[in-house]
Amino acid sequence: MLSIIWEFKVRGSHREEFEREYGSSGTWAQLFGRSPDFLGTELRRDIAKPGRYLTIDRWAHSHSFEAFCKTFASEYAALDQKYQALSFEERLIGQFETVD
Repeated sequence: MLSIIWEFKVRGSHREEFEREYGSSGTWAQLFGRSPDFLGTELRRDIAKPGRYLTIDRWAHSHSFEAFCKTFASEYAALDQKYQALSFEERLIGQFETVD
């Protein structure tokens, strides 16, 4: 299994919308769900730092996300553009494979 982890820093006025769109049943999860290899999204909110979030997207295999990106490149780019203003910082933490 592959987990892709992103960190976002979100403006206070956009937090509610960010949580709705990036949560487990949000717009991103709905798009990812078009792939049979998508296993789900988790949205985590930092308790100590308001406005800091992590998303954890789970995929069946390490190549699953790459295949998804090729198939749904235009839809992915459109959502990325649409929700870009919700955060003022976005950083890929990394892609992690399950070991055992």
